[in-house]
Amino acid sequence: MYYKNHLKIGIRRKFDKKGTAFEFGGKDCDLGEDALRSFADDALRKLDSGESEENVAEWARAGVTT
Repeated sequence: MYYKNHLKIGIRRKFDKKGTAFEFGGKDCDLGEDALRSFADDALRKLDSGESEENVAEWARAGVTT
């Protein structure tokens, strides 16, 4: 989910504890909406392959700040 006012991507859960699992991006991030959405697709692939939310969240936040 893209939050245009805050320039963030939020990854939401579908099951169990519904709501936002984690967010990344923000006004300090140099990436545009398309790049953030592409990054979110990669994050979802990692989650689908079985990686934990915590690991993917750290990976995503580190990737958008560099």
